[in-house]
Amino acid sequence: MPARTWVLDTWLFGVVADGQRPEALPDQRRRARAAISLLHQIEEHEHCVAVDFKGEISAEYSRYIPARSLVQDWWVSMQQLAGRIYLETGDLAGQHAAQLRNRFRFHDDDVKFVGVASRTADRLLVSEDSDYTVEVKEYLKEELGITVLSLEEALELVRDP
Repeated sequence: MPARTWVLDTWLFGVVADGQRPEALPDQRRRARAAISLLHQIEEHEHCVAVDFKGEISAEYSRYIPARSLVQDWWVSMQQLAGRIYLETGDLAGQHAAQLRNRFRFHDDDVKFVGVASRTADRLLVSEDSDYTVEVKEYLKEELGITVLSLEEALELVRDP
């Protein structure tokens, strides 16, 4: 299976955290397990995770990933495996950043994920964050070639040779 490079929005780690709360609903627990499965398969199938070289995305991951958890173990492992973290600029060309912010009211903190995804060969971004409306997904696909995947879509693709 050819390795792919994935951009993972911190939304994914929020799914895990929500599903591990004692009061989590069954669907939240199921989605948390699915998110953990995606992370495991990214590691197992030798895919890469792209982050910005400024460290902003990694810092967000550190805030969202629960300490002493399977997800933290995964993140540490990915950082230790040679070539598994792909560093790229999170800067996005001015016209695209302006379109996202002004036309779509896209949250500033999410632009770096789009910037990184736009510079990877696979241009895959995993998120179901509310910023990624149908219109935003269409814009990202048409203008930047980025495919925004839901958790379920990402699980299908990570298994696809």
